[in-house]
Amino acid sequence: MAAAAGSDPEIAAMYQQRQQARYEDQRALAESLSRKGPLRPALSLARATDIIWTLANPRNHHALVSERHWTTDEYEHWLAHQLASALLADQRAT
Repeated sequence: MAAAAGSDPEIAAMYQQRQQARYEDQRALAESLSRKGPLRPALSLARATDIIWTLANPRNHHALVSERHWTTDEYEHWLAHQLASALLADQRAT
């Protein structure tokens, strides 16, 4: 869809809507994390959302699981570790 968006305005609009919806979902996750415990010092909700949106990108899953042959468990563990390291203030070794 991303490739087709460059040449088709209707697909571009649909792609943008999907990206925005995914961003809003990631913002809800950032807000939930913030309520449950402190985010890293000086990390705004907007920045936390950007980090989640980037790391939890479906393209990353495809690249690591489909192309690099990681297991789903390996990918999930890696993603959880990356998100915790990037977002949470009280980070212990995982």
